[in-house]
Amino acid sequence: MSCDAGSDGRRWEYLDLELDLWWRSGEFGLVDEQELEDEVWLGRASHQQANTATSVAEGLMARLQAKDPLLTRIGFERLAHCRARPTAL
Repeated sequence: MSCDAGSDGRRWEYLDLELDLWWRSGEFGLVDEQELEDEVWLGRASHQQANTATSVAEGLMARLQAKDPLLTRIGFERLAHCRARPTAL
């Protein structure tokens, strides 16, 4: 999860909020909560950003548990389509 994305026309920069949601064959979870806590402690992310990231991740996990097709089927179909496209340099 990330926020504060921006581009100078040549590159993108963003704040990585560390949380990673994973899903594989019906199993799912959240990793890197400690890294997010570390970012807050170091002052690179605010408590509000951490709380929002955690809330969004929990909402997505609830949708995965409910087998929301947007996340469990359509999203992966779109990912496969994008991976099959040639990349522009």
